[in-house]
Amino acid sequence: TLNQSLDVSRCSSQDPGVEVNSDLIVATQSLEVGFDDQNVGAVIQHKAPRTMASFLQRKGRAGRTRGHRPFTAVVLSDYGVDRGVFKNAERIFE
Repeated sequence: TLNQSLDVSRCSSQDPGVEVNSDLIVATQSLEVGFDDQNVGAVIQHKAPRTMASFLQRKGRAGRTRGHRPFTAVVLSDYGVDRGVFKNAERIFE
């Protein structure tokens, strides 16, 4: 419910692992490959993906169980590499 707070943790290559009881994990690319958790329902990509392979790996972390609809969002800015991707955003999902 909305009146319950989330248990938020972080994970990077410097951390020993993922806090399995967290509701939300903010991670670097360290969880891009080899992280399999059936409870992941959403992946939010901050900034443009560097490669399509990288994007597909991250996107594939969510919705790993039958009947679970995964959610993927990409948050872009109007600067740098993001600008080109922003103008051709549909190419990300081709």
